[in-house]
Amino acid sequence: MNWRRLIRVLILGAIVAYLVSFAFTFELIGDPVRSEGGEWLGPAKRFHPEVTDIGKVYVYHGNTTFAYALYRPLCLVWLWLMGFR
Repeated sequence: MNWRRLIRVLILGAIVAYLVSFAFTFELIGDPVRSEGGEWLGPAKRFHPEVTDIGKVYVYHGNTTFAYALYRPLCLVWLWLMGFR
């Protein structure tokens, strides 16, 4: 196996792992989450106690938005597909 093919396989594997971890971290079929400041964050995190349902959207009451920052590109795509961006 040459180096280019190995690098290609590793990059593709990293992309697939990123997409799968996004799918397991967030509820992809559901309502969006807003921060207390009114900014759209993305889909609701699974089993997260700091997300409160206020009707058609959720509000995030936590101090850190690390998961939303880590998956920001995919959260923006999700918001765009759902019609919130």
